[in-house]
Amino acid sequence: MLDGINPDTLLAVHNLGMMYRNQERYLEAEQMYKRVLEGREKQYDPDHTITLGPVHTLSLVYENMWRDREVEEVYRRVQEKREMFGRDHPDTMRMFGAWSCFLISRNGELNLDRMVGAREPAQTRAPEPC
Repeated sequence: MLDGINPDTLLAVHNLGMMYRNQERYLEAEQMYKRVLEGREKQYDPDHTITLGPVHTLSLVYENMWRDREVEEVYRRVQEKREMFGRDHPDTMRMFGAWSCFLISRNGELNLDRMVGAREPAQTRAPEPC
């Protein structure tokens, strides 16, 4: 146990959230992912990279619920933290790819002005396709 929080419990709650999301029970999934995020933030610093996975997963639930404002807020939060690793880091690239896919799915085009840190894209790898 870390700081009184059992990592196995957080994994079970995360898996329950995945099950709810797969069943399109988004409100229940949101509650589970928020519990996981809260637990990770108690275990580690809220800015620790391990907290970013649950934040991103929560954004997927918001995306399924068409809560675009919350999706954008989450992507901005995650992107700001991931920028610390550098633009060519695989996690940074994945986040730009995921956010790009979100913007394209909602707008039919990619508007880089809406993306945090939208400068010249990294040239080493292309983001995964949507």
